[in-house]
Amino acid sequence: DTPLIYAASCAKCSDDGHVTYLDVTGAPGAQGNVLNKSTEDNVAWRAGLNFKLDQNALVYANISRGYKGGDIPAITALVESQLLPVRQEKVTAYEIGTKLRLFDGAMEIKGALFHYNYVDKQLQTNIDTFLGHAEATVNIPNSRVNGAELELTVRPVTGLTFHGGVGYTDTKIKEFTAFVVDSSPVWPPAPGFQQERLLDVSGQPFNLAPKWQVNADLQYEWELSDTMGAFAGASMSYSSNTTPFVGAAPAYDLKAHTLLDLRAGVSGEDDKWRVFIFGKNVTNTLYYVGGIASFDDGGLYAGAPATYGITGSIQFR
Repeated sequence: DTPLIYAASCAKCSDDGHVTYLDVTGAPGAQGNVLNKSTEDNVAWRAGLNFKLDQNALVYANISRGYKGGDIPAITALVESQLLPVRQEKVTAYEIGTKLRLFDGAMEIKGALFHYNYVDKQLQTNIDTFLGHAEATVNIPNSRVNGAELELTVRPVTGLTFHGGVGYTDTKIKEFTAFVVDSSPVWPPAPGFQQERLLDVSGQPFNLAPKWQVNADLQYEWELSDTMGAFAGASMSYSSNTTPFVGAAPAYDLKAHTLLDLRAGVSGEDDKWRVFIFGKNVTNTLYYVGGIASFDDGGLYAGAPATYGITGSIQFR
């Protein structure tokens, strides 16, 4: 059970305490304390089957039910509707997959197909009030995720290891009407911006959910002496385009990007100590990881630029 929670904000402070506008009463301008209660129950569970074809091949199937607890937002609010309880989020997950070990362990393959069915998925967004738009957490009634994952690890020769993975995720909001605030990133505002409107986003994907994600890592290790070794490696990651928030204007799209990291170093016997140099995003690719849009502000958050450094570690055992 979610315990009784007292939530209030300070649209006005008086001798009687902290109050906020009670817009839910239908009487704009009415003020008072906000006292909300949320009581919910759930039972999470998981069931699965594993079948070993032989010592190098496994097939499995899982089904599970999980929850994200409900909440009464603890934010600075102007109106009561910003403090309405958010229902718990429920997801039912289905997954089938396989794990294969081939060529005496020189190759490993993992693959999976999955489907997630969400009820009351929680979303941080805006709502419409008599004072204009306001921040709030709401529930999306129904949404789903379909996807697939494939991982490959190969050790073709002594010291050389390749690891790669690809993921495909197709997300869909089945039904939801969002209150969208578009702000132009330039001035004067571009056409279609600076509009507050209700937008039916049914059929649209989740925010921050790229359809394709690919990663690859290659490392080679060799001996320098009986007590010292060396290594060098590179990592690549790719993410397809997505949006920072549900209903975002095209100007806020987070474009697809590829990042490259490099590393090289030396290590002691049994890896008791290690020193290496590294470079992250060595191509200095400009990419974005999120965004913000409101009635008077808008923009995107850039990811880290090219970064170089040196690090070391030692184990005492």
